[in-house]
Amino acid sequence: MKHYMQYFREQRGVTLLVAVILSSVVLAIGLAIANIVFKELRLSATVRESQEAFYAADSALECALYWDLHEGVFSHETEESMNISCADSQVWVVSTGDSVTEDSFHTFSFSDINGNPFCATVEISKDGATGATTIDAFGQNTCASVALRVERGLQASY
Repeated sequence: MKHYMQYFREQRGVTLLVAVILSSVVLAIGLAIANIVFKELRLSATVRESQEAFYAADSALECALYWDLHEGVFSHETEESMNISCADSQVWVVSTGDSVTEDSFHTFSFSDINGNPFCATVEISKDGATGATTIDAFGQNTCASVALRVERGLQASY
């Protein structure tokens, strides 16, 4: 029995050392998991912002296609500015053209798309010689100039 008690007296600090090492390992694993969760949350927020910008660009492209194909407001004869309606908003279209080549260029921007704080800019160019039309639509997830502003673009040619 005396030998047994002497052994425990010599090993007294080992339990504390094992507890500290085990606590350090558990803390390191917890911090690693917290770091992964934080990065995943940032990634999902970025994806959401990108999706909102894409939807804004898609809405703007669809609006321009409607007004061009169904209403014919972006013809090369149209050189004056006009109002159109996109996403329940009145939009001022700025038009310029070249009377010699019959090329035309139209641009408009709008915000508050369907009650959301998205913005969009549309550029329509028409080639007077070939009749080809190119519509470039750019959507932003927010109208403010902030660090997390994301822009996505779509193009239609016909």
